[in-house]
Amino acid sequence: MNLLFMCLILFSVSFTALRLYVHFSYGEKLKNDNCLCSENWKRDILQYGPFYFMFIVIILSNILLLNSNLKIYMKYLFRFSSIVLTTIYLSYIYELIKIECNCSEDWRRTFISIYEIFAIIVQLIGIIYFDQNASYFN
Repeated sequence: MNLLFMCLILFSVSFTALRLYVHFSYGEKLKNDNCLCSENWKRDILQYGPFYFMFIVIILSNILLLNSNLKIYMKYLFRFSSIVLTTIYLSYIYELIKIECNCSEDWRRTFISIYEIFAIIVQLIGIIYFDQNASYFN
């Protein structure tokens, strides 16, 4: 295998593990600190959302292995679930900041905010670039 490819895989797996840790540990911190102003259904989505998303990606990948004719539908389902989760994460963090929830202040909240804003930018670039080059998916 190519060394660059192996480094990219290692980076991707490491970053995914970091993201899972940050989301989960931040949700646990809010619960353990009895942060009352953070109690919201979105807190559970923020805590477990990356796990849900990984599960969705694994399911969609397996479906694609079984039937590659569904590629275009899987692309939109993947994009939709990603956008929904990103929106929930950012709206939850925005609500915490707006109500000045002091017990929610943490480096993990900042990390999630920055990561999700970056994710939106990447998704928009993907929508603009890949939808204009639709032959890529055929």
